[in-house]
Amino acid sequence: MQTTRNGIFSYLKLFFLHFLGFSIFYTLGSVFHFFVPITLENYATWDGAWYKEIVYSGYSFDATKMSNVAFFPVFPLFWKLTGFNALVISLVNYLLYGIAIVTLSFELQFNRKLFLFILCMPLQVFYMVPFTESLFFVFITLAFWGYRKDYKSLIFIGLFAASATRPVLPMFLGGFIVLEMYRFLANSNRKYFIHFFNLSKNLLPVILGYFTAIYIHFHATGVWFAQAKTYKHWGGYLSIPEFPLHTFEMGNAGYFVLQLDYLAMAWSFYCGFLVVRDVIKKKFEFQNEQSLFVLCTSFMLIVLFIRLFTMHGSLWSLSRYVFASPIFLYTLYYVLIKKEDALKHLKTIFWLNFVLQAMFVHRGLINTWFVKFSAVNAFSGVYFLREKISEKYSNYLFYSVCLACFVLQLYFLNWYLKVIWVG
Repeated sequence: MQTTRNGIFSYLKLFFLHFLGFSIFYTLGSVFHFFVPITLENYATWDGAWYKEIVYSGYSFDATKMSNVAFFPVFPLFWKLTGFNALVISLVNYLLYGIAIVTLSFELQFNRKLFLFILCMPLQVFYMVPFTESLFFVFITLAFWGYRKDYKSLIFIGLFAASATRPVLPMFLGGFIVLEMYRFLANSNRKYFIHFFNLSKNLLPVILGYFTAIYIHFHATGVWFAQAKTYKHWGGYLSIPEFPLHTFEMGNAGYFVLQLDYLAMAWSFYCGFLVVRDVIKKKFEFQNEQSLFVLCTSFMLIVLFIRLFTMHGSLWSLSRYVFASPIFLYTLYYVLIKKEDALKHLKTIFWLNFVLQAMFVHRGLINTWFVKFSAVNAFSGVYFLREKISEKYSNYLFYSVCLACFVLQLYFLNWYLKVIWVG
């Protein structure tokens, strides 16, 4: 018990030190005019502005333009019940995220360096603003905990609440189908009824959560499936990808975001490769961990293909949905801790990321953003080759990577407050 308490305390200490450092440096940056000052008016932008509208005015639907029924009800309901303003609810969001990330990191046995790196990842800013990321993180962490401890009630609550928080029905639908196919191949005693029963059991809370959100939309607007109908105004309909791949805004912030999108694509593809390779080689060790890895990998790949085939070649928000999520952290755990030769996997991912960018990036961007931001990848790549250098220089490189990511994290919040999209 004492060891558990000390372990959790060490994670909490790092979490609050990061939060304190981030707050101090952003405040100093604002004082010296490097960053935009935080105000009540600029803190609820992008999705936050839509959620604020839902909190104060309720749901509405207009078939001719974007409507707030595109967003699911759990977070705005939570915000409304608290009665907080945008800044305070964002602080609550970050504290909820802190509880969940500490719990998940302790459960998955992340070392302190890896935990620090996760805290410094640029897209962690989405847990600091009035978005759904924090609640989604909490609910998926509950479901993970339920799967690992075989607590069926936690699985049901986590999946139900997560599916009423964000429109993730396609991801979980495809993910659980792939998972049962994997289990069917892994199980020598193949009974179709058992796999169908497991699939139904896992999908039930997801479907109930989705239709709860849809009913709340209907009750407020009188329109069934209003979320799907308004989604087309975000460009969300079936289409062939247009190359070169791009993101929502291709300004300075967009160049950084696009490279993170490519890294998310590389990570998703490589995790998919590991799943297929294990199936071909019939490597079904530690099936419980493998099953969750298959589910998380399928989730990420479905997000990727939805972006590619509904957004006309835009990777808009791919990095946000992959990296600002416990789904990614579980795949990170599996690749770094459960799989053999983690360094080899990480080097391959960096090479794959480079190849994808070389194949699909617009050639005119190479002299602008490609060289500037590739410094972060270069630092990271050298760090992951650290078995060839001394421990002392390995630590220097690691903390250089964390510092670069931390600075970028500060700029991501600054860009967000300037109404520049960063996800």
